[in-house]
Amino acid sequence: MNEGAATLSEAGCLVYCNHRFAEMLSRPRRRVRGAELASFVAPQDREVLEALLRRGRHGEAQAEVTLLARGGAHVPAFLAFRPLRTGGRIRLGLVATDLSEQKHSEEMLAAEQLTRSMLEQAAEAIVVCDDEGLVIRASRAARRLCGPDPLLRPFRGAFPLRLAPRRRRSAQGSSTLIASALRGRVSRGLEGRLRRSDGEVFDLQVSAGPLRGPHGTIVGCVVTLTDVSEHRRAEADREQLLHRVGALARHLANQEKWLQAVLDSMPVPLVLAEPGTGKVLFANDAADRVTEGYFAAGMPAASRRWGALDAQGERVPEHDLPVPRAARAVRLEGDEVHWHNPSGSQPTLVTFSEKLRSMHGHPEAVVVSFLDISRLKQTEAELQEAIRARDDFLSIASHELKTPLTTMSLQVDGLLRAAALHPERRLPDWMVPKVETMRRQCGRLAHLINDLLDVSRIRAGRLELVLERVDLGALAKEVADRFGHEAADAGCALSVQAAPDVVGRWDKGRLDQVITNLV
Repeated sequence: MNEGAATLSEAGCLVYCNHRFAEMLSRPRRRVRGAELASFVAPQDREVLEALLRRGRHGEAQAEVTLLARGGAHVPAFLAFRPLRTGGRIRLGLVATDLSEQKHSEEMLAAEQLTRSMLEQAAEAIVVCDDEGLVIRASRAARRLCGPDPLLRPFRGAFPLRLAPRRRRSAQGSSTLIASALRGRVSRGLEGRLRRSDGEVFDLQVSAGPLRGPHGTIVGCVVTLTDVSEHRRAEADREQLLHRVGALARHLANQEKWLQAVLDSMPVPLVLAEPGTGKVLFANDAADRVTEGYFAAGMPAASRRWGALDAQGERVPEHDLPVPRAARAVRLEGDEVHWHNPSGSQPTLVTFSEKLRSMHGHPEAVVVSFLDISRLKQTEAELQEAIRARDDFLSIASHELKTPLTTMSLQVDGLLRAAALHPERRLPDWMVPKVETMRRQCGRLAHLINDLLDVSRIRAGRLELVLERVDLGALAKEVADRFGHEAADAGCALSVQAAPDVVGRWDKGRLDQVITNLV
């Protein structure tokens, strides 16, 4: 058996385990039996184990946890529990599957996929060669640089480089570069030129180094080719760009003023603050309107006239207000604030924050935005009140409907019982099915009224379950018999196929409702 198996007491102690389970823990069976299973589970997974044990006493429960083998080694395992009843006592059966090889395979596959993804997304040309100098991996940029597909071609043929001489050495080529890397030498920042088969020329910065295997042996090499052609052309344009810097600076200043005007015209309150200190650098008009000038008045000296309350109605300390929190790198993602203004208005605000990196000569800052949801909160309260009124109406209507229906049901049942006890009062044959139909419809109305009452109880959190020993097969047959006449009238036949002795502790009335609704 490849899986480990064990039997646990209700308290979670190991009563029995097979050899495979003991092997997973790297312990002899005698050291495992009698111990608590929790002692062999990593601390971070013990809460998961407790939940499994609780659920396993009543039904199947399974999850992935980390077992602790001897010496502290971690063993990923999949545990499946199910209850066992022996001699009136509750035991737990456990089947454990070792996931170590699966996890290792997944990690290897993930590493391979990560390598491929890095190569595909790399901006520079990266080429990986084996120990014979054949190209086995090439990034997208490298394939564009080569032209034809370089895979499984010698590097010297796919990338015919001409390297500039360094330190009085003669010029080198691709073969020399690869041979040097395969000997373990690292080359960085070499300047070279590549002439592609279509005649296009590229100026490159070249780096190469060995690729080592798990045991340190050289299994290939990695070459990085950085295209600096544009850079060199850009250097030629540098002087011309310097003349445009002044004009661009003035344009940026005007753009900043224009952007500030745009932000002031936005209906969404925005605040720009300094990280760490929380000093307000900018607040648009919408922010000043919703807070009645709080940010324009300056913080925190003016905060005594403003403030915010938490859900319990307590004043929020100054350092826990939205802007100071965002300045401390606390990300605001829809946090609610009950703001209080000097005029007495109390808008409910939802806050968001985002860090703005330093750019264009501006230091990094924190952007805090506010969304006034006061009207939404008022609408929500009105909706909740309407729901409560609806539930009250349903409850009252259900009770009021139940009173005359109960009287009617008693009268119909009394009529049928009197006809059964006194033959001289026997009902005419044509009347019997009609009275039976009345009785069934009264029962159906009673079920509908009870459903309305259940809706009210569920919303009020007062629905109670009456648990008792119930045979599901017998209950299904009882419901089918109850609807036999209606099914026959509709030209249908009801049949129940159930396994014998499907017994458990359930709420018979609720299950009756479920089966009745299904029928």
